Amino acid sequence: MPTELPEQSGPSSSVAEFIRRADAAGIGYKRDGDEIEILGDGLLVEFPRGRETRELYLGTEQVNALLATNFEEIRFLGDYAAIASPENQTIEAFVTSQQFPISTLSRRIRGLPRNSNQSSAADQFDSAEEPLQDASIRVEEGENWLELSAPSPTMRALFPYRRFTLKLPANAAMNSAESIATLESLSGAFFFDLDVRYGVALQLQRLRTRRLVAEERRHPAPPEYPQNVYPQEALELYRYGRSARGLPLLEFLAYYQAMEFFFPYFSEQATIASIKTELMDPGFNRLDDAYLRRLISLARPSSRGGPSERGQLRATIEGCIDGELLTNFISSSQEVRDHFCANKQHIPGLSKIQMGSDQDLRHQIADRIYALRCRIVHTKSDGGESRAEPELLLPSSDEVQWLNPEIELAKLVAQRVIVARSARALRP
Repeated sequence: MPTELPEQSGPSSSVAEFIRRADAAGIGYKRDGDEIEILGDGLLVEFPRGRETRELYLGTEQVNALLATNFEEIRFLGDYAAIASPENQTIEAFVTSQQFPISTLSRRIRGLPRNSNQSSAADQFDSAEEPLQDASIRVEEGENWLELSAPSPTMRALFPYRRFTLKLPANAAMNSAESIATLESLSGAFFFDLDVRYGVALQLQRLRTRRLVAEERRHPAPPEYPQNVYPQEALELYRYGRSARGLPLLEFLAYYQAMEFFFPYFSEQATIASIKTELMDPGFNRLDDAYLRRLISLARPSSRGGPSERGQLRATIEGCIDGELLTNFISSSQEVRDHFCANKQHIPGLSKIQMGSDQDLRHQIADRIYALRCRIVHTKSDGGESRAEPELLLPSSDEVQWLNPEIELAKLVAQRVIVARSARALRP
């Protein structure tokens, strides 16, 4: 049954036509109750994406452009800015580069060597406003091919900003998972070859579906002259993490390294505290070998290679953070609390945080940060005992979309550790 359009919202004729065609194709869109939610002159469309959907806002110009295409055939692929078109038997994905701005990238691609049957676009290039239009390259082997060129009309309508797209053939019988695997495999090989041969580093553009954040803290007082001096090395690692927005694995590891810088100090402090407690015990007998062996045992971690890395992280967090601060962070919103405390965790290998339990919250946080660090930097091919462990966390892993609360937590801990080891600023 066709959807009845709300009279009060007054969608444009093009939006109304789009809705009618979307209805016929089974494509959903954002609703407000039983009515279609019109946002300005456009609407939020829910395109198919495997077993899920990709929500995308379309303005009037985008709607008009898509009406000239078979948008009903669009199938988004994973969290990439990529679509598969069964009708055209083509996969198309936006390409970006962390190395160059898009204008520089277009010149680099136009300057790549060409086969004799490929004309360079440099001679045809005559418009500074359209740097991508003719900057293209195509490679072929038998019936297989890859093309790096300007976006198709469909992709330009979906994402009206200038980028390159990678195009490759797709079998009409491919499901979503097979299409994604084909895209990742061929693009990975092609982009690596371009980097090795010509120094052009490319990657597929992603559309992150979720970025869960804790409530940002704002200090009520105005800025003031610095009162502290902070360790420069740790500060540089922290700033590196702050500059790595959009690179979640790198950002997390930078904050972890800022904490790690202080491991020796806090581990030694924990050992000193244990020895001091033992020596202050009225029952300590310096003439009894058993007491002396106990003392040697307490000092041994510092003298024989140090405690485990997880133990050092525990000592560091315990030495500079109180449980109330961590409780406030986790309780900053219901979504953040659910992320850390739900029985089923979004990131395999991380144990849920048990608030209000007998376990020290600081130890739980340390163990969680360490477990995530291991998922990022460790591999399973270590020659050791085979265990059912989570796989290496990669930038393409689905769990990456859930990393932001973990990054915010690591950032908070790094801040507190740096502050704990600061010194008062000297005045002239």
